[in-house]
Amino acid sequence: MFYLPIKSDDRNTYCEVGFEKFIFNKVIAMASERGMVGVVSSACKVMGMRALKSDRIGTAMGWALRSQDVQFTTFLADQLLGAYCKSGEFTSSDLLDHLGQSMVVSDRLTFLAKYREFHKLCEQVRDTS
Repeated sequence: MFYLPIKSDDRNTYCEVGFEKFIFNKVIAMASERGMVGVVSSACKVMGMRALKSDRIGTAMGWALRSQDVQFTTFLADQLLGAYCKSGEFTSSDLLDHLGQSMVVSDRLTFLAKYREFHKLCEQVRDTS
């Protein structure tokens, strides 16, 4: 994290900025505007790998989906499924609940999202009984 000084009328304040993420988002936006699909994909993969190394699988999955990389997405879906098998809980349930059309990038991700949906339906039935 970087702290950037911001001048205000009465005092100096500092703003915490995720500088690296900011730069990557700018690069991705510019490349996207210019139709540079390879640059967008590569930048997203780099951010995804950094998130994975920090043990943030959900964040890594978000970047993988943005990159449209089937192998990376499938690998991360396997990681999420493995975490579920160990703990019995979905670690990135929010992500899985809101995938929409993105789930079709990988067959394993589709399975995982549908499995999560099945669990939610079972919980609803259990709660109404």
